[in-house]
Amino acid sequence: MNLPDRGCKLPALTTVSPGKEPPVSVTSKLRIARTVMLVIFGVPSMLCVGSAVVYGIFWGEVKVAVLAPADSEVRLDIGQVHSEVIPAGENRLLEIAQGEYPSYVEANGRAMELTLDLSNGFDAFLIVLPEQCMAQVDVTEFFYGGASDAPHIEARHTGPGVVEYPWSTSGFDPDSMPNSIYEHASAYMFQELPCEMLELEDAELMAALGWS
Repeated sequence: MNLPDRGCKLPALTTVSPGKEPPVSVTSKLRIARTVMLVIFGVPSMLCVGSAVVYGIFWGEVKVAVLAPADSEVRLDIGQVHSEVIPAGENRLLEIAQGEYPSYVEANGRAMELTLDLSNGFDAFLIVLPEQCMAQVDVTEFFYGGASDAPHIEARHTGPGVVEYPWSTSGFDPDSMPNSIYEHASAYMFQELPCEMLELEDAELMAALGWS
């Protein structure tokens, strides 16, 4: 059956070089994608709404964020797809093709090995480095609500490890926060701090981070 052209196009599928196998069978993913679009969206809208959503899930690149400490550069190796040294005090938001990658991170003379399982194009992660600690501060109303509601602690993170990172509504300082966010979305600032400060009560921690 020929479906009508509704003007919706998907980016071309990534090709695989001879001798290299994709992390997951493209044929299998395409078969699953077609099934999902038919079941959820129905035939008439399959090429439009369904296409973009399913493409993002199965083939979209995954965001991976890293914040280098103020006093140390970071050496980062993600499988065979990305390698760099991030200067002290700088951050990166990388876009990595889906797959499972043995990875290596080193900062402040401490190293960690981990496996990044990047299997959903809508996911985004922050790598928390060895001996790195962060406060995840909810700044939604303070920056975007048109009110002076005080920010508050949403979570505390201790490295080494990987945590979810809402990349489109997050940043590491006021300058890196987005200019606007979608209605009902939450915005977060991930602030690095000495690990001993995580023992403070919320009010004391907020004051120590400069929010008083």
